[in-house]
Amino acid sequence: MINDSDVRVEKDYLRVTTAPFRDVKVGVVTAFFRGITDGGLASELDSVGIPTEGAPNTILAEFLATLDYTFGWTMAIWKQRLAEIGGFEALVNHHSDDFMLGNEISHRGYRVE
Repeated sequence: MINDSDVRVEKDYLRVTTAPFRDVKVGVVTAFFRGITDGGLASELDSVGIPTEGAPNTILAEFLATLDYTFGWTMAIWKQRLAEIGGFEALVNHHSDDFMLGNEISHRGYRVE
């Protein structure tokens, strides 16, 4: 179980995360993962593996096409955009609900940032 002392974000996390919404064409905002560990081998390997694999693939996807998915660790969305896709209820039967959230928003003509 995760307790509040295990979850840390930068002090400007909300400001930085919501800043792209200044552009009305942005439908959902996501962010890369950065692990902060307790120094154990497994957590150290995990904190390197996720960003090492995910970040380059995402940068390439955005370069070659339109980014149309989000990462589960940060998914910020306008209430109205979420309602347009049927709310979180529309995502419950999908294994990769974070992918589906970005995909549904992207297919409606909004950007994933």
